[in-house]
Amino acid sequence: TGAPVPAGEVLEPLAALVDRSLVAVERSATPMRFRMLRTIHTHARECLEAGSDAEPTRVAHAAWCQSLVEHAERQLMGSEQAQALSTLDREADNVRAALIWARTADPALGLRIASAMALYWHVRARFIEGHHELAVLLDEPDTLAPELRARAHWALGLMLVANGELAAARPVVEAAVSAARRTEDASLSARALILMGELDLMSNPMAAQDSLEQASELARQAEDLWCLADALGKLGAAALYRKLPRQEPDAKL
Repeated sequence: TGAPVPAGEVLEPLAALVDRSLVAVERSATPMRFRMLRTIHTHARECLEAGSDAEPTRVAHAAWCQSLVEHAERQLMGSEQAQALSTLDREADNVRAALIWARTADPALGLRIASAMALYWHVRARFIEGHHELAVLLDEPDTLAPELRARAHWALGLMLVANGELAAARPVVEAAVSAARRTEDASLSARALILMGELDLMSNPMAAQDSLEQASELARQAEDLWCLADALGKLGAAALYRKLPRQEPDAKL
């Protein structure tokens, strides 16, 4: 192993590796990407494992993934959604590797990454993958901070509701609402209440309306336009479900 290469000095040794065909260039990617050939990657990994840098490298990689997915989550709630989806599609294998490492090394960090991935998994309909990652990471002693526990339960609840597992979703969403109330994060509480409202929408539209009205007020307090739009849209659905006339039997001729 050698000393880390400063960020400003990476291009020269990288170009040398490309010239020697040890690193391949994906010129069609935006931005342009570099990747090791499989045999070189395997050898490099074996060298890393044999030295003392393996764990610090995994820690740095997971921290990079956390920063990436949290930034992408913010983009998914705004006008840069397409860019965020493209980024996360491209980096999905990196994120999966970080989550696998975090299961035993740092479950709290893993939950931050997985919770930030929830909207991506939802948009891409990867509910089962999201459910699995979150459930594994949540299977830890009750030592998580309320904010992280609320986010993780909201994310798991989102996967379950989207996949139609409503009975399994209810205790998870209730846990999200309860944990969010113990924080000072109005946006987080609004998210959890929106999910509770969605859960009750068809079976109990009055209860759904109550949750969604609370959510919309919290979203206004937080100036969270994304949550507010979501809450108001579902409030309209709750009003529709409340006012739908009962289906009368066809009159006999």
